[in-house]
Amino acid sequence: MKYLLVIAILSLTGCAPTLSVEPLTGRTYAPTAEVDILDAWPETRKFVEIADITARADQESVAAIVDRAKTAGADAVVFGPPYHYGDVVILFAGGNIGGHLAGGINTVPLTRIRARLIKYLP
Repeated sequence: MKYLLVIAILSLTGCAPTLSVEPLTGRTYAPTAEVDILDAWPETRKFVEIADITARADQESVAAIVDRAKTAGADAVVFGPPYHYGDVVILFAGGNIGGHLAGGINTVPLTRIRARLIKYLP
């Protein structure tokens, strides 16, 4: 039983990124081959917001968001800053590692990113 939590958490780390996608329009667009990666709203171009996406803050999620943007027909992805939304407590079962007793509790912060998919207007 004490290994169950550790096994569950380790199995989750190998999964594909989970994106939470909220469409902001009912309109669909043809897929795009490339998207601009932005960290602020474009000041010189008009645009419409297509979708809001949140995901775990890591490189795999960033790549998955960019892929989703291309599929959705977005011209750009506006990434917001990462934000802390909770902690996971990992319990390490006791054991003997190199002649030392191992075990304890470790807290890992959970961080998410938010991105908006946008389509430039003519």
